[in-house]
Amino acid sequence: MAQALRVAGEKGAYCLTDRATFLVQGRSSGLAVLFEDSTDLINPYHALLISRSRHPAGRRALAKKLLEFLTSPRGQAMIAAYGIEEYGRPLFYPAARLNQAR
Repeated sequence: MAQALRVAGEKGAYCLTDRATFLVQGRSSGLAVLFEDSTDLINPYHALLISRSRHPAGRRALAKKLLEFLTSPRGQAMIAAYGIEEYGRPLFYPAARLNQAR
């Protein structure tokens, strides 16, 4: 995606990208955001626990702990704050906010 932003900047073109990539890479491209903060642009990440029969119990337990952390109030708060200090805006929005937007 960073390469697409670079080429769009060089050619004066439009590019559809995610907020995190634009904040980290896109500002140096000379491009400006034209449209944002719409539920039409929601691009969720998912975390799933996979089959018990295909993966050892120990690894599944660790995966479950990670999933529980990501969906906990603390994990959601960390996701909401990630990037603000360095880029002035969050790189991602927690699921709690996405569910409110729908």
